[in-house]
Amino acid sequence: PDSQTQTGSSDSLTVSDLINGGYLPANFSAANSFQQIPQVLFRRILPNGIVCNLQQPTPTCQTLMEAVIVTSGGQYLDQAHASHIAALIGANAGIVTDSGTATGIFGSWCIDFNLFGGAQSGNCRNHDGRASQSQAIPQSGLMPSSGHLAVALFFNGGVLMSEYLDRFATGNAEDNSMHTNLNMAGNNISEAQLINSQQINVANWVQIGGVTLQSQNQTLTLQGPKDANGIPAPAVLTADSIYAQSYFQSSDARLKTNARRLVDALPLIEKINGYRYNWKNSGQADIGFIAQQLKPILPEAVSQKPDGTLAVKYDLLNALEVEAIKDLNHKLQGIEARLNSEGEANFTIRPQNP
Repeated sequence: PDSQTQTGSSDSLTVSDLINGGYLPANFSAANSFQQIPQVLFRRILPNGIVCNLQQPTPTCQTLMEAVIVTSGGQYLDQAHASHIAALIGANAGIVTDSGTATGIFGSWCIDFNLFGGAQSGNCRNHDGRASQSQAIPQSGLMPSSGHLAVALFFNGGVLMSEYLDRFATGNAEDNSMHTNLNMAGNNISEAQLINSQQINVANWVQIGGVTLQSQNQTLTLQGPKDANGIPAPAVLTADSIYAQSYFQSSDARLKTNARRLVDALPLIEKINGYRYNWKNSGQADIGFIAQQLKPILPEAVSQKPDGTLAVKYDLLNALEVEAIKDLNHKLQGIEARLNSEGEANFTIRPQNP
């Protein structure tokens, strides 16, 4: 939309205004080396989607401010010379291409002076449709023209904004804030101390220290660091609780070697004690084994965690229990055979009729 004229106040600043206000030293030159005189033009705008009275904004009306420094008078600068000077000034600098337009170096930004109260519309490729308010430029005595310099300034709540991220902490959080998605185009982000995020979406795998977490074919694989032969070591997952509908453990014969029958399972079972206990950290009651008591009896069932404490592979005890039950069954069959051979039929163990 067209600019709205704000009467009774000034929307521009001159070097003299800044000197008189104490913002510039008294000996600051009012003109540059080409005798061009700078002047600051302002406009107040509303971000898209915000409803607010620009003429009389309330404290909750979060308006933005944009400003542009424009030079006038003095020596005319051709476009090549003016562009070279603007490039030396920095990313916010540009040139006045016509009486309605200022363009940043390499086309990084474009300003329509009509939005700052200019009489002539600019030639910016992308139209700025935000509602804005500014005093008409002719009242400030400035008429933009080509052959002059411009510097764009962007403010948020009175704080200077920049279209570029600052690599150092300036004391203004806006200088180090992104306002859109960041596309690294396949490049890396290295040496980050801490990354805070509400969500992380990883396409393939994540490496944490020497442990790799990989997702493929709806399968999540946890692997430790690889050895000299490129074979990953087993990784340890530590958690207070794990809930799952199904649990499977690798047991393929093709993955094993030196397989042999487990013997004397029943004597081993007789040495193992079950306990009731409470966890120190939570006080929660539980039932299970004591790793230190189990280790000398069945060392394969006990392993040491990274923090030095011991853990029990409870599922390993299933094989021991199966063989112990088979041992008991053999003993019962032997007793039954002996009783039958002695003719003590009353003590013969027979299946009950249904």
